[in-house]
Amino acid sequence: MKIALAPVKLKNKNITFNMSQIKHYMQQAKENNAILICFGESYLQGFNCLTWNYDEDCKIAISTHSPKFQLLLNFTKEIGIDLLIGFYELDNNSIYSSCALLSNGKIIHKYRRISKGWKNTLKADAHYKEGDRVTCFAYHDKKCLLALCGDVWDQPERFSLGQNIFFWLVYVGWTKAEWNSSEKNAYAKQAKCCCKTTLYVNSICTNDANGGAALLMDGTIQAEVPMNTEKLLIVEINDNEN
Repeated sequence: MKIALAPVKLKNKNITFNMSQIKHYMQQAKENNAILICFGESYLQGFNCLTWNYDEDCKIAISTHSPKFQLLLNFTKEIGIDLLIGFYELDNNSIYSSCALLSNGKIIHKYRRISKGWKNTLKADAHYKEGDRVTCFAYHDKKCLLALCGDVWDQPERFSLGQNIFFWLVYVGWTKAEWNSSEKNAYAKQAKCCCKTTLYVNSICTNDANGGAALLMDGTIQAEVPMNTEKLLIVEINDNEN
């Protein structure tokens, strides 16, 4: 099966633009015969969209029952490709950094970040919460697992559950020099602690995150889209991949 990783541009607080990016690249991935496309952490609203004022941020974060989220679900039906997307979730008067795998108009699996690096701990009050569950799920006969950014660094022992595919959605601001000199090898090594096959994707945001996507296998980078390159990485996962 083919999976597309989308290290593409986003704009903070501009869901309209980000939605247009999602739809465009879903269509492009479909044309490349991918069955799934993956975007980075908090891609829908933009990683730096929160003010840490709950009354304002509850207008930015969205419920999975909201019209905006329904649009994402509809994309999967209309375009005919599955979607893995990071977003700020509003649920029961709390805000989470979440991601969800959507297929044919339904949520297949949802995950909430368990590490605190997504929020300003000096400003965020009790409305801003982390998840506490790390569970595998079945996807096209593969045992899969999701993580968001710092989760794998803070609690790596929780992400080695015998999965076949590990999806690692991040938002990081490494420079090209930093990434190529040391960080890419560090990420590949950390991913190896969790799974043989890891799919890594970061977003592009002007003057902040520099993007990049990679297929990480056995502690090495097997394929990648370089930083600041808005291009899909199409990865083929063999049926016998363990």
